[in-house]
Amino acid sequence: MRKQVQPQLWARKIKKLTGVNVYSKRRTNEIIYYRALFSVLMKKHLKMKLSEIANHFKANGRKTHHHASVLHAIEMYELYRQWNPNLDKVLGLCIAGDETHVNQRNKLVFMAEYVDPEYFEELFPILEKYYKRTLESLELEV
Repeated sequence: MRKQVQPQLWARKIKKLTGVNVYSKRRTNEIIYYRALFSVLMKKHLKMKLSEIANHFKANGRKTHHHASVLHAIEMYELYRQWNPNLDKVLGLCIAGDETHVNQRNKLVFMAEYVDPEYFEELFPILEKYYKRTLESLELEV
């Protein structure tokens, strides 16, 4: 159920924030960038398969969207982020507010993938501290 509803909510949020309809048949740069963001959200946050994402697009009017189109969009997303800094802001707004335990963990992993490597030195000790505490509370050896 979540895999069916959540993408619709994200598509609406992207349209509200940017004016871009990710299901549009047009191929302007802005639409391509936000369609890639949308594909990344479905793949990484909902763990959808490429074919499931393609089928979602097809069900919403993108008849020529195939798994290869989804794969290309996901692979190009890093480059699109460089060209359009607003993608990160919209991504953050799309995943904000979904705070169940599992979703918090997924969100943490998802955000960690996109943290600038220059911040790793600051983040690693914090994560390591809480990881060790967790292991200690479970009485496991570090």
